[in-house]
Amino acid sequence: MKKLLTVLMILLSMNLFANDFGVKVGLNYSLFDDGDTNKDNSFDDSFGGFTVGGFYKFSITNLLSLKTEILLSKDLYPTIFCHEPSNTFNTYNLKIPFLLNLSSKYVDIYGGVYYSRIIFETESEGDYVASDWFDKNDMGLTVGLSFNINNNFFIDARVYLGTNIYKNSFPIYNRSTELSVGYNF
Repeated sequence: MKKLLTVLMILLSMNLFANDFGVKVGLNYSLFDDGDTNKDNSFDDSFGGFTVGGFYKFSITNLLSLKTEILLSKDLYPTIFCHEPSNTFNTYNLKIPFLLNLSSKYVDIYGGVYYSRIIFETESEGDYVASDWFDKNDMGLTVGLSFNINNNFFIDARVYLGTNIYKNSFPIYNRSTELSVGYNF
């Protein structure tokens, strides 16, 4: 056990200066998908929002790293189920992705899992809030690409594939894309 801890401490200290942390800001675009392939009876609505947050990347090797982020994401949820189809719920979500990152000089490819929770929501007309209809928690898979402009700046494109978030009888899946710019310190 002591040998394992010694080796782990040596590896961590060797990688200490290869770790990155930074900030990012961007736009997201959410799609609520009911899985119905007959689009005439389907509920598929898209909504825009923004995301802002920070990240920490721990390098395992020159090519492989683990990355985690803490993001505040403003999303819009549809109110079509409240019989108010022209309105949306404003929600602010805390998103925490855990990613395995494969790096090259110009492009990073990554994938992993994420957890999201509604931390603040505003009422729509009719005094409804999103948590009346949708689960406050969401989790799922995420994949994406980062394009490294230089050692500090990057452009990031990502897709989130969430689980069923609707509380009633049929499923609605939270799908979203995110385009952001970031800075490595």
